[in-house]
Amino acid sequence: MKTGIFTWFGYMLPFDEKLRLIKEAGFDAVCLWWGNEFAESDGSRTWQMEEALKAGLDVENGHLPYYGCDKLYYSSLDGEERLSFYMESVAEAGRAGLDRLVMHPFELSMPADGDMDLFVSRLDMLIEKGSRSDVTICLENLPDMNSFHSIMEKADKRLMICYDSGHNHKDCGDDLSFLDRYSSKIAAVHLHDNDGSADSHLIPGEGTIRWDEVKDALERTAYDRSMMLESALPYDQENDRPAKDMKPEEYLSEAITSLREYFGRE
Repeated sequence: MKTGIFTWFGYMLPFDEKLRLIKEAGFDAVCLWWGNEFAESDGSRTWQMEEALKAGLDVENGHLPYYGCDKLYYSSLDGEERLSFYMESVAEAGRAGLDRLVMHPFELSMPADGDMDLFVSRLDMLIEKGSRSDVTICLENLPDMNSFHSIMEKADKRLMICYDSGHNHKDCGDDLSFLDRYSSKIAAVHLHDNDGSADSHLIPGEGTIRWDEVKDALERTAYDRSMMLESALPYDQENDRPAKDMKPEEYLSEAITSLREYFGRE
């Protein structure tokens, strides 16, 4: 079993320092934020990928920015600009050798006055661009599952899925039928825990997800890459400080230990 973690795990650190800590903790891979808004502090997304590879880490997938994706449902200048940004992001991923990109189908739910056919036509353009660039587009499950299913039915059949355990648990409880329904489509995973009331991004075992059942369900799918965490140190918004006094080394140690406990070693 290979293990991975998103490079944002709750600590404001120089990017190369985060990579060093991730590698030293024993992780094999990372997920990168495939946007440009943190370039000033973290470096460009292509530089991040180069540094991750230099650090001996596989780059499992990139996450396209999810805010603004609702614009793809509208025939407007904003919608065209958002599409252009995503198209260039796919092309840049291909040039960098990143072969999987995760995107949200909407920010939380499909806009009430949005045009799904327009969204799907634009999504198909991204899928085709990805195919030409050797990049697979993976749609992530979110609360509005009816719209998600409709998109999957309408879109280009090359569209794949990123299974997000936290989203599934918050919205569907212990129902893992999503994984069985799309068993051949799971091409990325984002693993994190919660108690069912909020998308808390906890380390597996800190919430109420039944991880033995998740493991069994994932094993019935075609997914064959690393167990990728999307957890982060909890933050106390009310008091504007981390909810735990924990060094990053300790956090990463707990995180990888949880993966090994629930998903086993190679």
